[in-house]
Amino acid sequence: MSAKILVVDDIQSITDGVQKALYDANYADVDVAGYCDEALLRVKAAAERGSPYQLVISDISFREDHVAQALNNGQDLLRTLADQFPDIYRVAFSVSDDLREVRDTMGIAHAYVLKGRTGTRDLVKTVDNLIQGKLDAVTAPHHTRLKAPMELDDYQQHLLTYIAQGMDQVQIVAHLQQQGIKPNSKSSVEKRLAELRDLFRANNNAHLVSIAKDHSVI
Repeated sequence: MSAKILVVDDIQSITDGVQKALYDANYADVDVAGYCDEALLRVKAAAERGSPYQLVISDISFREDHVAQALNNGQDLLRTLADQFPDIYRVAFSVSDDLREVRDTMGIAHAYVLKGRTGTRDLVKTVDNLIQGKLDAVTAPHHTRLKAPMELDDYQQHLLTYIAQGMDQVQIVAHLQQQGIKPNSKSSVEKRLAELRDLFRANNNAHLVSIAKDHSVI
């Protein structure tokens, strides 16, 4: 496919691997950068030459070294690109599955792909979708265990709020029935709370509340 792509990561094996995967997917024009400042300079230079990048892939975390940087991390780079070059598709490619970081990054990126066993394959699929203009396919983080907690429905929010207030399941059931909120049976509440604990990898309800608060969900 015809697209000019820039891959930004401070680990060379990752940039090399992503570059090769994109080459194999028939993306012939793929550059790499090891620093965020370098990446921004490349983007500016390409725009000035009249051959702009269509898409930039960036890690979020960059280790500090002896080279001073104005842009300290991938979020700084993506935010700057969103401000100065809004037409460029921006993809975060990170090992972090922290909900708060994902949510913050999704405010300045078109997609968030997790590094991992299938990360490179997921990334190439995301690039394909963006280049083809299929934005709806990539607006959520490309990983199911992230997507669900970030998209809590009103009922799940109610349950989290109630247990954060110290209610037990009997009290929650009674409160739901009083408010006319359904489902409000004991078995339904037990099932939904179990689903929430699974989503947040919580050992119990107290742990669930702690995790939810850490990630600003409640």
